[in-house]
Amino acid sequence: MSKIYKLTAPVTWESALNEFLLFRQAQELSQNTLKDNERFVRLFLKHYPNSFPDGLNKAVYEFMRREVAPATYNLRLINLKIFFNWCLQKGIITPGRV
Repeated sequence: MSKIYKLTAPVTWESALNEFLLFRQAQELSQNTLKDNERFVRLFLKHYPNSFPDGLNKAVYEFMRREVAPATYNLRLINLKIFFNWCLQKGIITPGRV
């Protein structure tokens, strides 16, 4: 039986996002879903580049309290939740730092 090797945890948000997007592509999701995953995570990290991985709590609260349409708010929430849950599963962030 072949061994399964763990990737080392990415240290930058760019590498974490790239690995996350590869994972999502492997799930054979629709192109719209993949674009939304990338779009909303990039938007968050563009505004708060120094919040990853430490300082996410405050940054997420600030990002989510911006005035946007309810549908936009929900899309942001869903896509960030998927990304951060994946980061938790991979050990990139820990519950104490989220």
